[in-house]
Amino acid sequence: AIRAAVVRPRVLLQSSAVGLYGDRGDAVITEEASAGAGFLADVCREWEASTAEAESLGVSRVLARTGIVLAREGGAL
Repeated sequence: AIRAAVVRPRVLLQSSAVGLYGDRGDAVITEEASAGAGFLADVCREWEASTAEAESLGVSRVLARTGIVLAREGGAL
């Protein structure tokens, strides 16, 4: 869709997930960490790769890797 657009966006914001990093237990993970292994990491890697072409078209790409936050007062739902 971006390739065919008459006016291309300047920025593409893509939602992804911290599942990219895999299960690392209690380890502290930063954006510099390598991708993990397993189903969720594979899905995230493929999902993020699906928009990589935007950069070659001059569109800045922002990946927002979010996670679910749980607290003692309540869960995700």
